[in-house]
Amino acid sequence: EVEPVVPVEEIAPTPAPTTTTDAPEPSPSSPSMKNTFTVPVPPPPAAADPFIAAREAKEAAAESFRALLRERGVDGKARWDRWSGKLATDPRFKRVATPQQRRSVFEKFTRQVADEEKAAKRAEKEGKKELGKSTAGGTGKHPGEEGEIADARRRREERVRREKREEADRLARQRRMIDRESAMARFKALLAESVRDPEATWAESLPALRRDVQGRCVFGRGTVMDEFELRDEFLNHVAGLLRKVATDARVLLEETIKATCKEDFAVPELPTPKDGEDDDDDEDDDEDDDEDGTPLTSFVAAAEVLSLDPRFEKCPLNERARLYCEHIRKLCDEHGAEVPRDVEALAQELEKARVEEARERAAIDAEEAAKMRGWRGDDREQSRDHRDSRPPRRSRSRSRDRGRKRSRSRSR
Repeated sequence: EVEPVVPVEEIAPTPAPTTTTDAPEPSPSSPSMKNTFTVPVPPPPAAADPFIAAREAKEAAAESFRALLRERGVDGKARWDRWSGKLATDPRFKRVATPQQRRSVFEKFTRQVADEEKAAKRAEKEGKKELGKSTAGGTGKHPGEEGEIADARRRREERVRREKREEADRLARQRRMIDRESAMARFKALLAESVRDPEATWAESLPALRRDVQGRCVFGRGTVMDEFELRDEFLNHVAGLLRKVATDARVLLEETIKATCKEDFAVPELPTPKDGEDDDDDEDDDEDDDEDGTPLTSFVAAAEVLSLDPRFEKCPLNERARLYCEHIRKLCDEHGAEVPRDVEALAQELEKARVEEARERAAIDAEEAAKMRGWRGDDREQSRDHRDSRPPRRSRSRSRDRGRKRSRSRSR
């Protein structure tokens, strides 16, 4: 059963009474002011704390010093004893009060930078590893990119190997050059100590040079010098000695043998033999013809005058005669006289001897060159014969097969 609903009369709200009088201000103790909040007023600023100010100044100085370190590029491996002198001129370096504080800030900064570098390297390594995994998995790569990467890597490796090989060859060439220069300097010192004769020859001097206790005259296989190079240096040394003594002899001729007029080059007339003298005296007269000349017309007479001076005796005979002929020709040109007959004949003989000596020297050089080519050919043939005489190399595949058969037989 449902209970009947009783209707409720609607009651209209009564309006609040309005008054024209001003309401009194509520007191703080009234109940209406109990739920209100008051905003606190900050106290007046107190005086600044000196300890806080000093700490802030210290932090600012340290931060400016760290900025200086970042600008200068200080890394994690830097050392205080190497960087302190470089940073001392900056005013930010001097803002830090004591050296102990500067060093402490520097070491903390280097440790922080080192940690950052390690983290960066670790991240880079992980990134490369992830890239390698993605490349191996084939994700994000075209089919032809792997071959291009392999070709680029191979070309780079070949370039690096070629550069290393060229660098090794260059160093080897420099080393050989230095060794050759050192060996040649030592051989020159040996020549200056041992060879002092301008008429010395290579064949006569070689045994004495090879007996040097310091081994400064060594040539052949396994050495940096060759016999031809040492012989050329020996000839240059002897030529230098010859030029030196020739210069001294030329100066002696200019000081001793002089002419004042054209008549000085006239050959003195020999006395005519009488009718009653024998013919045997003619031979003696022919032998004394050279002795009757003057130093301007006869080399023998000039040699008698100059033989007392050591500068003339040190010079070889052929070189003396050549210098004498040149000096007489020069004097004849100055005074307008004819060259004496004996001097002209001597000059012709010296020229023939020079040509003959040059021909002999060329023949000797050709023979030595052929001998050297023969030695090189014999060395090649000997090395080839030695290579051919070695036993044949055993095949690796055949020996491997035999080993397999033995292991099978043993297992059976």
